[in-house]
Amino acid sequence: MICDANEEGVKEFVNNNSQNSFISATNASKSPNVTSITGFANRNSFVFRIHPINSIFTGEALTICHAIDDISIPEENLMILTDSLSALPAWVLFR
Repeated sequence: MICDANEEGVKEFVNNNSQNSFISATNASKSPNVTSITGFANRNSFVFRIHPINSIFTGEALTICHAIDDISIPEENLMILTDSLSALPAWVLFR
């Protein structure tokens, strides 16, 4: 599901769709010297530096993968909030 990226749109989306869900937010960023990924949830957070040769796309895909692998709780739905519109279609094809 894709929602409006403004603050109110995100709040409304989470409020309307978060029942029985474990929420995780992810992000990746890049500078000339480093690419970094981060994610947080109610109980856990992570921040990693990855080799600067990696692209934002690689960082976004890796952070989503990490959120699914490390933060998910089997008996709950997982809601991942991300700004990566390029990594999401790749995950759909990967399934």
